[in-house]
Amino acid sequence: MELKSIDQQLSVSAQILPSDIVELAQLGYGLVINNRPDGEAADQPSSQQIESACKEQGLDYVYLPLVPNQVTPQLVAQYAESLAGADTKVLAFCRTGNRSCTLWALGKAGQLDTDQIINKGVELGYPLEGLRPMLDGAV
Repeated sequence: MELKSIDQQLSVSAQILPSDIVELAQLGYGLVINNRPDGEAADQPSSQQIESACKEQGLDYVYLPLVPNQVTPQLVAQYAESLAGADTKVLAFCRTGNRSCTLWALGKAGQLDTDQIINKGVELGYPLEGLRPMLDGAV
């Protein structure tokens, strides 16, 4: 499990396993956001499996699946609300971490400079340049 820190609160990662939840709890994470729709891959654990593992470790869990290239304003708002409502470290994940990073970026549009948002994505290995028109349009 490779965690990529966006800021002091939020990290993103590729697909996690239920067995990773113990380590997340030990690292001080209190909320897991799953942005990967169930059934994308045969070997992918289900949302229910991840949620059960979170509950066993006392972590909160939010399921906000993002189908590739189907971002909605409602999903961005729900993601931002989940982060704003958390008083703990948060891990958001999907297949590669890109969708989780994209939701963060769109949620920060108008709050942070577009170049700052894009550069943070690039720094973490997520090419966010294609979001520039949406990020600029939010200002």
